[in-house]
Amino acid sequence: MSEETTKAPGVEIDYFIRDHLPQASWIVGGAFRFDVHLLVLVNYLASFFKPRRIARVAGAPPCPWSLDMLEPRAPMSPRACASIISSYAEARVGLLLVFDNPSISPENREDAFGIWLVQELTKKANNPTGRNGVVVADDSLAELLRRKFPKLTIICHPNRLIMSNDKRTAETYGTLCEKYTQVVLHPRDAVLPSIYTRLKYPERVIAIVNDPVPRRYPSRRDLINLAIQLRKNPYNYELVESMHRLHERTGLFTDEDTCNLTKNEEASLYGGGVRSYAIQAQFFRNELTLWWDMFHHMLRTAPEHTNKAALIATAALACIREDVDKIPSGLSLFSQVSELDMQ
Repeated sequence: MSEETTKAPGVEIDYFIRDHLPQASWIVGGAFRFDVHLLVLVNYLASFFKPRRIARVAGAPPCPWSLDMLEPRAPMSPRACASIISSYAEARVGLLLVFDNPSISPENREDAFGIWLVQELTKKANNPTGRNGVVVADDSLAELLRRKFPKLTIICHPNRLIMSNDKRTAETYGTLCEKYTQVVLHPRDAVLPSIYTRLKYPERVIAIVNDPVPRRYPSRRDLINLAIQLRKNPYNYELVESMHRLHERTGLFTDEDTCNLTKNEEASLYGGGVRSYAIQAQFFRNELTLWWDMFHHMLRTAPEHTNKAALIATAALACIREDVDKIPSGLSLFSQVSELDMQ
């Protein structure tokens, strides 16, 4: 019997997702928050399920250019940030620094830490894929970064659109695409055919697929304004309490009518030419919610194939486990400051 007749036929592992966003590029949030497990899943998909490999991860450490939408995070040391940036470079995945503060004061516009972060991001060794960049919500910061880093990829963050009083139209996005490398859709616009079917540059638009904020939420600007104030005064207890009250009294975390996209809504965007999709993490306290959303959206398929999607997700999550090869030290019950935190 010849070798040709004994060879098992090849199996296409991506057949069950070919009918939904087959050429999509995926961005996953959680960088500088959930890095250990995010790197595990980046490497897993790149090795075992390349049709849905993650093209870029997104996030930023606390700094005057970034916001925390839930509560203020503790500062991160430059050494810790440099280690995280290099880790994503080693994994050969693009990294987007998210500078989502839409109202940066003049004195913070040339923040030394922010500029240092971008310098690290743009080092050749830290950008092996050429996909690194920044996502910016303040036009003046974007202009500053263009001057300092002429080759930098600069993406427009939706907070810029949320805080603007201008009416959002397809022409609005066309104008922004001429100023920015890419533009992230306002979550409400991702379900408006009058906008996404008329985009001049749909291939340069990014859609967020899992925004948990209600579509008719009336307090997005109030939420962002409070986050801006908390960035300036992170230890102001009254502001922290105001943020918590806003979450509770305005129905921010209701399960009804959220901006999470359905399979048909994603398909409609894809039919309109949108090829980039983002899975946000800024409203999640627990990374398990992020992983559920990530696999739910990236592996959407027909009902008869959901068992295959579940198998891939389960195998990926099984890689997240404690290091069983390490001998217990007896110190696990006690707090310990890491060396990176002390730098």
